[in-house]
Amino acid sequence: MVSDVEGGATNDAVNLDLDAGKAAGARGTPTFLLFRDGDFRTTVVGAQSYSVFANALGV
Repeated sequence: MVSDVEGGATNDAVNLDLDAGKAAGARGTPTFLLFRDGDFRTTVVGAQSYSVFANALGV
């Protein structure tokens, strides 16, 4: 594990995750992309209550 950190492998993994998040429209942490029945519903950014997620998903 130390050799991975020293060799930059962990930086590469983090950068891949950052790039994927940016491509998906993430603007902050946490960012949730919500789907229902395989269909994208909405994006929720930041710490939110259960009711925000329930309302966004129609449950």
